[in-house]
Amino acid sequence: MEIIQNNYPTWEKSLIKGKLTEVKLKQKHIKEEKEKLEVALNKYIKHKYDDFQKITWYETKRNTSRSIGNYRSLSVELYFGEKVDKTKFFRIRSRYVDKRSDYHDTQWIFYESVTLLGDNGYDITISTVYPNKQSENDSYALQEWSDDTISEDAVFKLAESKSISVRFNGKYTYDIKMNSNQLNAFKEIVEKYKRI
Repeated sequence: MEIIQNNYPTWEKSLIKGKLTEVKLKQKHIKEEKEKLEVALNKYIKHKYDDFQKITWYETKRNTSRSIGNYRSLSVELYFGEKVDKTKFFRIRSRYVDKRSDYHDTQWIFYESVTLLGDNGYDITISTVYPNKQSENDSYALQEWSDDTISEDAVFKLAESKSISVRFNGKYTYDIKMNSNQLNAFKEIVEKYKRI
């Protein structure tokens, strides 16, 4: 700052000082906002290191399950891993549950793919096949779930949307629009991914 001030006449020194002070205040404000966002992200995101895989997993603490009527629920949850060499990758979990009851007709979706459609027109279809896709029929419920890789580019484009619709495709088709918990969880994971 002293070098700059010495190169300008006296009448410009106060102007330069004012501009530098303004820039410093803006930088301080930006830093404070970033710190607030980091605190908020840490409130809703947990991480755990897996000694066997040598990966740190980052997952949401939010409930990403969505009820469809009284007996069925659908869930879509984005998360990511970071390897020891600092490479990162996204994964997405999907789940369908149909609670058993003597009073309703239980149905399996037998979903083979999940499509995410952003209000920005971007969509991606994730093929959900064995061994990533599993199913179970027990005394509690009929369940199907899958855990699949999703590209960074696709996630970033979807995160630009203000809303995301989800379709489970299979024998039956179920559509949902992500609720605020699901959408916030998705966007928070993306933001955390960018910050690491």
